[in-house]
Amino acid sequence: MTQKYTVAIEKVSQILFEAIATREENLKDKVFEIDTDLLSLLRVIGLRVMSMLLTMLITQVTTQAQRPGWKIQRRPTIKYTTIFGELKIESPYLWNKKEKKGIRPVAEGLGITAGKHSIALTRAIADFGAEESFKQASLRFEEHYGFTVEESKLRREVLKVADFSENFVEKRLKKSIEEGQTKSHKKTERILLELDGCHLRTGVKVPGELVGLTKVRKIKKRSARSEVPSE
Repeated sequence: MTQKYTVAIEKVSQILFEAIATREENLKDKVFEIDTDLLSLLRVIGLRVMSMLLTMLITQVTTQAQRPGWKIQRRPTIKYTTIFGELKIESPYLWNKKEKKGIRPVAEGLGITAGKHSIALTRAIADFGAEESFKQASLRFEEHYGFTVEESKLRREVLKVADFSENFVEKRLKKSIEEGQTKSHKKTERILLELDGCHLRTGVKVPGELVGLTKVRKIKKRSARSEVPSE
């Protein structure tokens, strides 16, 4: 992808270089901090470019949807999060009085609904969340990407990825076994996975015995759960 934008990259780089060189004082004393500041600037640029691209795409799908009889009734704002940060974008609602129904071009044409986020963000969240506690993963994410993803949201997304991964592996193994029933394929009963960390279930959780009430909510709590290896 980079090769397509060589000229544009050169122009942007030159503009940014000149801006930093003329505005920053005592750069030689900040030589070990320049890349940190530059990274912050690049994140802002990335978020700004994403905003511009989404605005263009939203205009396109909305214009295409404005066929005779379809009119924009309202323009609600929704949140969409990218690897550069959160954006607030318009999601116009079009209504057809004659047909008595409405459409949302951004949701139907771009697949973007309230709270949606990019694939790059999902991958980053899953990488951190698979390695350590969700609270610590949230802190690490903020340190690396410059904005916060709440612990609860991070947890939900990591579990979604875990379920998706588990289903993918199960389907892949089933397909391999089915293909192995033909003469042209060798039967495979195991698949080797190499992961740094994951939420694929390898056992069955067995609840412990009830042991009193919790301190705050006063609900029944259980003893430590045990795990029985799955067959």
